[in-house]
Amino acid sequence: MSFLTEVRKLQPSIHLLVTSRHIPAIEREFREATRLEISASDEDVRRYLEGRIAKESQLASHVEADPALQGKIIDTLVENAKGM
Repeated sequence: MSFLTEVRKLQPSIHLLVTSRHIPAIEREFREATRLEISASDEDVRRYLEGRIAKESQLASHVEADPALQGKIIDTLVENAKGM
C-alpha cells in the first residue's frame, strides 16, 4: 500500500499540508485538494543568495577578489530561479 492510501484512510480527521513543484503525477493525486500557489520574489532569492555567498568561504574569497562576480552570480540565479 502506498503512503497516500494510508493517509486517505485517516480522512476527515487529518489535515495534511503538501508542498511540491509542478509535477503532473503529484498534481493528479491532489487534484481535489485546495491549492495555494507560493513563489519567491526576486528580492527574496537575491537576499538568500547574498547570505549564502557571505557564508561560503571559498565563494566569498572569489567574490572579494572580483566584486562584480557576486552581482553576476546573483543576477544569473535570480533570472533562472523563476520563483522557485
